[in-house]
Amino acid sequence: MAKMTKYYVVLTGDLRIGAVAKDYPMSDTPMQVDLPEDFNIRRSMDYRLVDGVVIHDPLPAPAPVPSETDLLTAAVVDLQYQIIMLGLGALPLP
Repeated sequence: MAKMTKYYVVLTGDLRIGAVAKDYPMSDTPMQVDLPEDFNIRRSMDYRLVDGVVIHDPLPAPAPVPSETDLLTAAVVDLQYQIIMLGLGALPLP
């Protein structure tokens, strides 16, 4: 079994670990929990407190942000579609 060490933690609204300190309570209502030896402080938001136990529950990867090229390509394709539909008489003229 992995070695556990007590740390003070601040939890987010969904019980994710937002901040960690070994010797400083960080709030008026300090909470101490056992963190596993392999706990990664740089990825603390990937851990949650469930029934008093810290579990590793990684956040989902953020959705990719479209590049300017992707946005421009989408706009060109949309414009081409509108031109084709106007040519076919499927769209009314403005």
